[in-house]
Amino acid sequence: MLTRQTRRMRQWLAVGFSLGVVLCLGVALGLNFLAIQCSLNALDSLIGLVRVSSRGGRVLSDAQSMADLTHMPASVWAALWSGIALAILIGSLYLIVRGSAPAPGESWQID
Repeated sequence: MLTRQTRRMRQWLAVGFSLGVVLCLGVALGLNFLAIQCSLNALDSLIGLVRVSSRGGRVLSDAQSMADLTHMPASVWAALWSGIALAILIGSLYLIVRGSAPAPGESWQID
């Protein structure tokens, strides 16, 4: 038979463990939310860059600088960067949903 003190200790350990699990899940969900929010913000900035670049004229931007160096239109550079960002965002969301991203310190392994 368990003593009253032992039962109380078990209850506090169960509460502490439960709070720890909830905290870890909350941190993981919060970090995923933050990562998605940052990705969407970057994509929004790239969409703004595409709009600025496609208006014509000489607007000082990264896309215009690349256009000056390569003689390709600034809108092409902005669209290319936006496509790459969108591919990274979709790939990241896929890995989050699938749950196959490696743990910190582990390397990627292709099955």
